[in-house]
Amino acid sequence: MRNEKGFTLIELLVVVAIIAILAAIAIPQFSTYQSQARDASAASAIRNFAIAVESCYVGSGSYLACDTLAELAPFGLVVPTGITFTYPAGLVAASTTWSASAVAAGGGFTYTWNSGLGGMQAPVALP
Repeated sequence: MRNEKGFTLIELLVVVAIIAILAAIAIPQFSTYQSQARDASAASAIRNFAIAVESCYVGSGSYLACDTLAELAPFGLVVPTGITFTYPAGLVAASTTWSASAVAAGGGFTYTWNSGLGGMQAPVALP
């Protein structure tokens, strides 16, 4: 009697089929997790943006001095890669409220902060 060691072709095909099924399930989930991570980054960025704007306001006494990303950098604002802010530049000195939004490249939502409405607003899905 011969003592042969190894796998049969059927066993190898079964293993390859199982790996293919697992990959078919895992790859779409992975892209969903990536999108959720980008959205979490945008939500965090808009919160950090709000802290920088309010710090700038406390330091200067006016939102007028806080209307560009460059003016907010000394107050700790670091813009993460892939995040786009929409912020109304050219605020008037009498402004007492402000709003801004952040979107992550590859994310699925727009995050908005409105100081007049109490802070973070509900995220809006991108079209």
